[in-house]
Amino acid sequence: MNRARLYLSRPPHCEPELGADDRTAPICTTPATHSVRRSAHSGRSGSNRQPANPETAADSDRTVAAARRFADFALRATLEVVDRRRSAATLRGTLEPSLIDMVRVLAQTSVRGRALGAAALGPVHVRMVDEANAEIFGTYSRGPRVFAVAGRVTSSGNPAAWRVTSLRL
Repeated sequence: MNRARLYLSRPPHCEPELGADDRTAPICTTPATHSVRRSAHSGRSGSNRQPANPETAADSDRTVAAARRFADFALRATLEVVDRRRSAATLRGTLEPSLIDMVRVLAQTSVRGRALGAAALGPVHVRMVDEANAEIFGTYSRGPRVFAVAGRVTSSGNPAAWRVTSLRL
């Protein structure tokens, strides 16, 4: 049987020379076989970039906080309607009219897990799509079971006036 031989090169010597100060950088005697990164990319994701203007960053943080508060309120109210603890009419101005009808139908029909107890909303997360739209997602629990909830909220010009435009329970 013919076996191919594998040859390994010696590992590079990257230790400091004997007697060198601790302040000196290690000396590496490896031949330059790899290319040096020539782009200015730091390796960080583009979504983590901070705006150059600090005022824009503060406005963005306020917008995300407002969207998160609204999403938490809207999802809690929606789950209360589904659990028949609140009237569907209280969602007017919070959800789109078609979504209010959907939640009303869910409240009148049997919902999976309703026998496990009342729905308790977990943490709600917000991901801004642009200045006026945000995706919301989170979890809610009924007894020992955990369910997912997701949707989209839209602001119509006024950052304080949010509305749920899409919802998935």
